Amino acid sequence: MKYRVRVTSGKYKNAELKSPRNRATHPMSERARTGLFNMLGDLTGKTVLDLYAGTGALGLESLSRGAERATFVEVDPQVARVLKDNLKNAGVEEVYEVYVNDVKRIGLKPEYDVIFVDPPYVHFNEKTVLKMRKFLKPGGIFVVSSPKEIELGGKTATFAGCRITILP
Repeated sequence: MKYRVRVTSGKYKNAELKSPRNRATHPMSERARTGLFNMLGDLTGKTVLDLYAGTGALGLESLSRGAERATFVEVDPQVARVLKDNLKNAGVEEVYEVYVNDVKRIGLKPEYDVIFVDPPYVHFNEKTVLKMRKFLKPGGIFVVSSPKEIELGGKTATFAGCRITILP
């Protein structure tokens, strides 16, 4: 059975997102994304950074729910092409940037209100993940998706093997 990924709410609701074939992406389930975005609340006017972007589901969901701008970072060029196609097919205008780069090497300014970090779980490295907070604006929200065994503190919710942690 093919895993279906859709935008769950907002302007781009029900837009289907393709997932790259034969790649180590693990798009967050619709149930987990719905729970996460209910925890986050209103994103109107926010700037969002989607690290380890994969299909782009988290950044696209944010844009759909009113975020002003999204930046996506994906290391795999083939996955990044699928991500760009997903944005185009959803009808997203030029309110985003896609960087094909390793998150450890990306040179961004600390200008984001919300940062999503959803790395492949087989490569989950707590130290690397937490370093990504350097791109957060003061008062921003840092969201990490990890295997349920990982405890980072903060506000958490668990969905089918995935722990969502929200840190200030």
